[in-house]
Amino acid sequence: MQATRDNFDAFCSILAGIADALSAFCGVMLAVWIRFDSGLVPLKHNEIFPPRIMYLAAAGVLAPLLVTIFRQIGLYVRPQLGPFGDKLPRIVRGVSITLATALALSFVVRRETWPPYSRTVALIAFFTVLLVVLVERFVLFRIELHWARRTAPIRRILIIGVDDLAARIRRALEREPRLRSRLAGYLLPVDPGG
Repeated sequence: MQATRDNFDAFCSILAGIADALSAFCGVMLAVWIRFDSGLVPLKHNEIFPPRIMYLAAAGVLAPLLVTIFRQIGLYVRPQLGPFGDKLPRIVRGVSITLATALALSFVVRRETWPPYSRTVALIAFFTVLLVVLVERFVLFRIELHWARRTAPIRRILIIGVDDLAARIRRALEREPRLRSRLAGYLLPVDPGG
């Protein structure tokens, strides 16, 4: 039973990492599209269109960087406990650190043949990557919650005592299906004094 739960948690973590990498890549490319192709941001009359390959390369570097930073701040720990709102500050912090690191790397790696990276794209990318990652994370959170509700409980819990604390533990187990636990019963303590 433990191996099955660990395999499910590992699968969810790997799936989240792949989805985060794809979301970061798509968020950067969406920012490039908004800046250069959508017409929402006006281009100067003598502004040249940078080669898209440089932004593809930047998005390709950003994706594993985001996964690495998310792993460092504990966003791939399973099972996920608590509401989705509790994860928002860590997600925003992870995206901010990732984009700041990528921006610093873009200043270090300069090519004479390519124009510099657009600062407007970097600013737009913060919002697009954050938005795409938040939507993707919310969808994965809901899917994991759905799977946890549909899978059979793995642990059976026996609570010693029938006081208020026992009732709170029972309610907590019922509210959190990702713990994969079910209440087996209560055990009344025996009074040794008689």
